[in-house]
Amino acid sequence: MKNGLEGSTRTVPMLPDKGKRPTVRYLTVTCLVILLLSTLVYCQRVKSLKSTIEEQKATILDLENPLDQALQDLESMKLEVGKPHSPISDMSIEETYGLVNLADLDPNLVIDLRYKTTDNFTGRQIYPDSAIGLLRKETAMKLKKANEIFQKDGYKIKVLDAYRPQHIQYMLWYFLPDPNFVGDPARGSKHNRGASADITLLDEFGNELEMGTAFDDFTEKAAFDYPGHTETALKNMKYLRDVMESVGFEGIATEWWHFDDVDWQDYDLLDVGFDAFR
Repeated sequence: MKNGLEGSTRTVPMLPDKGKRPTVRYLTVTCLVILLLSTLVYCQRVKSLKSTIEEQKATILDLENPLDQALQDLESMKLEVGKPHSPISDMSIEETYGLVNLADLDPNLVIDLRYKTTDNFTGRQIYPDSAIGLLRKETAMKLKKANEIFQKDGYKIKVLDAYRPQHIQYMLWYFLPDPNFVGDPARGSKHNRGASADITLLDEFGNELEMGTAFDDFTEKAAFDYPGHTETALKNMKYLRDVMESVGFEGIATEWWHFDDVDWQDYDLLDVGFDAFR
């Protein structure tokens, strides 16, 4: 006797494939772990960036205080320079300090004191409006002789700086404490002795001749022997130096415009404000 169920079709219910469950779970967990790690890395980077920003802010704040103090000291010095002095006559300038007014000695000299303007490396007016071009008499006579030689060739000297009171040396040192370009105020500069002049040359039309750099370019390019000078600049600088040396000056290695009287050691340091010479 056959089973009554024999020959009938039995439908077996479809069950989930148990073999796929671990794969889906693994992928899910892996994605969560990756997401968590990415979040941790991102948070760490943000934390590191915030820390860097805070350090930079602290550095900036640390720099602000010395800068503010330096600027305050500079303003105090300028006020000191601006204090009135008892004016003295041109005759007593020479008698008292051995200095002469270059404009009076040689009207053909062009006086353009750059520290009397903002056209200098500090970007500030360092000299008072009363400043005039002064040098020791003997040094000034040498400069006058050089100008006479230049004039025969159709040129003239433009004086960019000359005598500089010693207290002003401290102002310049604030902005550039580099003895290669600015004399240490503790020792004094030859400018403070009235025995140095910063100069360039003008042609017959009043144009400055091409030199190695502009005045106060305190880089290696200002050196006389810098290899990158144009042929014209090198020729003009050599001409300038040759004439200045022929009358008793000597140049320096780092600044083409600077010339010292070879007898500078004969003169003491001076710290007399410009207002005294009005």
